[in-house]
Amino acid sequence: MNRAKTKKHEDSLPLVMKLGPTTWKTLLALLGQRQPMGPRELARLLGLSSHTVALYHLNKLADHGLVEKTPDGDYVVSSEADLGFLADFLYVGFRAIPRNVFYAVFVTTLFVTYLLFVGVNYSAHSLFAVAIGFSATTFLWERVFDLWRRLPA
Repeated sequence: MNRAKTKKHEDSLPLVMKLGPTTWKTLLALLGQRQPMGPRELARLLGLSSHTVALYHLNKLADHGLVEKTPDGDYVVSSEADLGFLADFLYVGFRAIPRNVFYAVFVTTLFVTYLLFVGVNYSAHSLFAVAIGFSATTFLWERVFDLWRRLPA
């Protein structure tokens, strides 16, 4: 009974959450490079033992429809790939950065600047500004950490 429930839960997960760690890094590398890559380039970039290991993971991604092979034999992220919540991220190298992190940093900087230069004088306007600043900062950082928690390890 418990195995059936676990199987049903696994079936409901997005495809990218089911990828193994090396296949996940392969996908991140392709997203981060934004250009076609061959197995040898990918093996060097990821520090894999050989290009056949990279080819195995590229073929695994291709079987799931996440990447496609170019006529030159390189691989690129498929334009029809359903990456789901991964659209909420920017890719730099092997890092996935939530797009909201820039908004969170901006609003936090504005809020801290307000507190440092204006201060809180317990007037209605000041308390209202602090409440809005604190709420916006909390909401944005909660969203950033929620997105980071969703990423596979």
